[in-house]
Amino acid sequence: MRPLGLAVHRYSNLPYQGWEVKPDTKSATAGAAPTAAILSITAAVVMVELCIRDSEMCLNQLQNGPNNALLDLVGKFMKPRELFKLLRGGGLDLCPGDDAGCYLEGMAPKHRPTERHLYHTMALLCNTYNFTWSRWNQQAGTRNIVMQFREYIDRKKVGNYNMLLVTPAHAAILECTEVSTQFNTKSADGLPFYADLFHLVQDHCSLLTKTRIEEIPFTFVETMYEVLRTVRLLSSS
Repeated sequence: MRPLGLAVHRYSNLPYQGWEVKPDTKSATAGAAPTAAILSITAAVVMVELCIRDSEMCLNQLQNGPNNALLDLVGKFMKPRELFKLLRGGGLDLCPGDDAGCYLEGMAPKHRPTERHLYHTMALLCNTYNFTWSRWNQQAGTRNIVMQFREYIDRKKVGNYNMLLVTPAHAAILECTEVSTQFNTKSADGLPFYADLFHLVQDHCSLLTKTRIEEIPFTFVETMYEVLRTVRLLSSS
């Protein structure tokens, strides 16, 4: 098999068709913040749900997997690197390389320092905010990252998604929505300048959310960051 054929086989689940990051409310005790987060990915072939907690993660659900052997991994917590290696060995590669866009159409490579900084911020907010993909991200350009987000404290009282734009220079909530007829980068009226997503959230979130952000365990944040950096949601959807 030629190199291009190998790459196409490896990346058979790219680009991602959709994804979501949200707090795992089942991990929360009464009045306390969730201690885990859920990452769901709808890929070209499979649907995967991962649960991240502390310094480990597990395969929560798998639909349309390449073989039944991977089902033995469901519910088993281990280090992210170990689980990704086992998934790859079973025919499910969720670790796109830097050159994945060279072999596939539909990828959306982003400004790497901005993308990684945003993953770190998302990791810091993963037990208080819900993030999901946007159809505008792919056509927004290398220096524009677009996704939807909302505060997620009580799953019975979650609001509507806001459209988020993050660039190397700033972060903003946009006027346009997922169902707008066309994409534009105009910020919502009355918003001041925000250097990044964390700066924006600090100005808009509730007091309870601020407290939970301050108390989130460092190991949980770093593990979530490692997972997000590995699957590269923002450059792969």
